[in-house]
Amino acid sequence: KMLADKNLIRVLAACETMGNATTICSDKTGTLTMNRMTVVQAWFAGQLVEEKPSDAVNGLGKCRDLVMKGLCLNTTASLSEDTHPDGTNKVIGNKTEGALLLLLKECGVDPSAMRYKGFNASTD
Repeated sequence: KMLADKNLIRVLAACETMGNATTICSDKTGTLTMNRMTVVQAWFAGQLVEEKPSDAVNGLGKCRDLVMKGLCLNTTASLSEDTHPDGTNKVIGNKTEGALLLLLKECGVDPSAMRYKGFNASTD
């Protein structure tokens, strides 16, 4: 059936994953060709932000730290020390979650340090 629909699948596990998806975030020029994803718009505090999502995160006021901790701690992705030619870190793991970590990095936050601190209460 998938072949009849002209769907090219390289990894069958991807079909199972996509079957459970309720929202698909993709950027035809970046994700599909370069295997990279970035946040280009976001919904924060009841407001759609399309210009520069990192400014929206920094403008959250009292909620800022909670949102940042949530993004850092509720992820299976991490950022590599290796970088792409444009200077952005390479993502290890889920590309969508990695895009959120890159957004935090744009906000001046070190996701690895925040994650370490969040899981090690003795560092407070």
